[in-house]
Amino acid sequence: MQTRFLILISTLLLTLPAPPAAARTFKWVDEKGITHYGDSIPVQYKNEGNVELNKRGIVIRKNTPALTDEQVRQRDDDIAKQKIEEQKKFEQRRMDLALLNTYTSESEIDLKLDRDMRQAEAAMQTIKLNSELTQVKLDEMNKQAAALTASNKAAPAALSEQIARAKAEKRHQESLTALKQQEMDTMRARYEEYKRRYAELKTGEANSR
Repeated sequence: MQTRFLILISTLLLTLPAPPAAARTFKWVDEKGITHYGDSIPVQYKNEGNVELNKRGIVIRKNTPALTDEQVRQRDDDIAKQKIEEQKKFEQRRMDLALLNTYTSESEIDLKLDRDMRQAEAAMQTIKLNSELTQVKLDEMNKQAAALTASNKAAPAALSEQIARAKAEKRHQESLTALKQQEMDTMRARYEEYKRRYAELKTGEANSR
C-alpha cells in the first residue's frame, strides 16, 4: 500500500508543469536616443549595447556594443601609445637610478665633463693638424701643377692623381672635424641635462623627507 502511494506521488510530481524561468528584462537605446524595455531585443539593436535586468530591476549583465573598425584602430593606437609611454617611464627610472648611483654631487658631473671634453679636444687637435698638413702638401702640388701649366707642359698623371687624393683626404678631414664638433656640442648638452636632472632628483629627495 505504501509503495503504491509513493508511486502515485512521484507520478503526480512528474506531471506538474516546470516552474517558469526567471523573468528577464532587457534595456536598450534606439538610434533616436529613446530608451526601451522588453523581454527580448530587436535584431537591429543586439550589437548596439544593452543591459539585462532581473525581475527586481537590478542590472545583472551589461553587453557592450561591438566596436567599429575605426574604434578598433583607435583602441590599438591607444594601447601602442600607452606601451611607449610606459617604456619611456621605465627608461627614465633606470637612467635616474644610474645617475644617482654614479655621482654624489653636481661638481662631480662637471669634473667628468671636463675629462671627456679634454679627450675630445685632443682628438679634434689631431684631426686639425692632419688637415693642415694635407693642405700644405696640396698647396705644394698645386704650385707644381701651376708651374707646369705656365711652361705649357701638362702635369704628369701621377701628380694629378696625388692632387685628387689630397683633395679627397682634405674633404674627409673637414667632415671629421664637423662630426667631432657636433659630438662635443652633444656632450656638453648631455652633461648639462645630467646636472639639471640630478638637481631635480636631489630636490625631490629633500622635499620627501
